[in-house]
Amino acid sequence: MKTNPAFARCVTVKSDSQPQPLVGKMRRCSVKRSARTVTFDSSLAATMKAESYRLAYAEESGAMKTLFKLAVISGLMCLSLVVPAAAQIVNGVDFTTSFPFYAGNAKMPAGAYTVTQPQGDDTTMLLIESKSGSHSVFLENEPTQSANPHPQTDVTFKKYGTTEYLSQIWVAGQNYGMQIPPTKLEQKAAAHAAATQHSVTASAR
Repeated sequence: MKTNPAFARCVTVKSDSQPQPLVGKMRRCSVKRSARTVTFDSSLAATMKAESYRLAYAEESGAMKTLFKLAVISGLMCLSLVVPAAAQIVNGVDFTTSFPFYAGNAKMPAGAYTVTQPQGDDTTMLLIESKSGSHSVFLENEPTQSANPHPQTDVTFKKYGTTEYLSQIWVAGQNYGMQIPPTKLEQKAAAHAAATQHSVTASAR
């Protein structure tokens, strides 16, 4: 009769007696050994599963970070292509009018004026200031473009009836000028009369 190796350690045979049936002990030994085996296998499987999840998560996280960096770089490149160049006023532009005009919502009397970009690199803000110091106004502007470099420095006005509105500022040699967005007051005037456009010669410092 062959003995099952799994139960060999659970059977004790004495030399001076017949083998004793230890079926109960054999069953307990088998259960214990089986339990140990199942426990070991389950722990190993859980560890391997957790490690596979960790590696998958790390790989996914790395891929997401790479995609995010690429998206940011692409966005910055697109933004640089969309944002137009802007006119630069280095030391200011001087002009003189013989008529009063509106600069934004501010009514300015006839006289001599200076245009500057007071915030340095921020070309979206202009300061229109009378040389007498009696009138000044800050204006936002938008870039406008011409096909060729502007031949001279000048200031453009739009006239509705007898009322003048500051419209554009150009610097000689630049393809980009500064457009003053129309206010609600100018839009209302434009609804009742056609605009005539004319320019006043100016000088860049």
